[in-house]
Amino acid sequence: MLPLPAMRWARLAGVLVVSVLAQAPAMANSDAQRLYSVHCVQCHGVSGDGQGTTKLDRPARSFKDGGFSFGNTKEALSKTIAYGIPGSQMPAFEAALKPEERALLAEYVLSFAPESARAPVARGTELPLLDKPLAVRGKLPAIEGHAALRVRGLLLGDPSGLSFEYDAAEVRLVAVRRGAFVDRRDWENRGGDALRPLGRIVSLRDLSAGVWLAVGTEGSSSVLRAELASTHVDGAHPKLVYRLQDERGFHMATVTETVASCSVSAGAGFVRRLWLEASQPVQISLLVSSSQARSAVDMRRHGCLTRVSEAADASGEMLVVRGCDADELLSVRDGALRVPVRVSSTRPRLVAVETYPLAVVNAAAAQALAEECP
Repeated sequence: MLPLPAMRWARLAGVLVVSVLAQAPAMANSDAQRLYSVHCVQCHGVSGDGQGTTKLDRPARSFKDGGFSFGNTKEALSKTIAYGIPGSQMPAFEAALKPEERALLAEYVLSFAPESARAPVARGTELPLLDKPLAVRGKLPAIEGHAALRVRGLLLGDPSGLSFEYDAAEVRLVAVRRGAFVDRRDWENRGGDALRPLGRIVSLRDLSAGVWLAVGTEGSSSVLRAELASTHVDGAHPKLVYRLQDERGFHMATVTETVASCSVSAGAGFVRRLWLEASQPVQISLLVSSSQARSAVDMRRHGCLTRVSEAADASGEMLVVRGCDADELLSVRDGALRVPVRVSSTRPRLVAVETYPLAVVNAAAAQALAEECP
């Protein structure tokens, strides 16, 4: 039995511990409210109803409605806060907020939503995208009006919450999605079912044009065929390796492609980093296609900026290409941006193509993006 002074100290310590624990949720809620007031209230409003003081081209989301773009879990919202929303004016806060601050904000935002919107029910076959890149191969369903079912499909998941949907037969990027990763229906019915991508499409690519061209010294070009060699998920971002061949089956170059999210002040987007290697000198052109690419303007010679023509609602895409030589002039072919790259055995090349699907394409947004280019 403890002496009386020790018993008193134990009771006091217990009261102290209980008092501190009781204050902890209130302190956490206070921190979250402060973060929300600094970073969110201007657009989303004090009560989360989307009625903020900042004038936007399109209304901000009302959290009270419970309709979250890319998932209603704390993890999904934390990623949305970190990487922004492509195609909207929601910026990325990865640099401005620490992971624990983003988690606090996510919980606070969820508190605005109805209870029914906070408890998602996942299928047993759902493969979640957490903190590591993932690669899944299998059948991919058709995208209505744009692409047929792909028997050889490939889905690359980036920890940011973006997933990249490829036609693996031609190593062609079909769509970029944001949100939950994939429902592996192929685990059922002896693998006969197609994969079911769960993310919302934020960028849809045009499949009507070729992807890679070999360009001769006289200016002639021939379409190259891409053959998938491997996929890798051992780094920070998913990557794939493929070989480029001409019509005779002659090996022209090897490409290692890495995909990830990116952001500038004008909005959030994604980047494809392409490492090209060749055994002999060759000029290759990459065609960056988009379903919205009807024309391109605002081109520059180096660190080139392109503004793809906007749709009727003034939405569109802005593209930034980094890594071109000053005399490697970009052009437009069949509505796609043509990126020429000279490669040799002594000079492998790294080219980065950043795509920003923006809700509003205008001169001010173009200027903001141009100022952030090298």
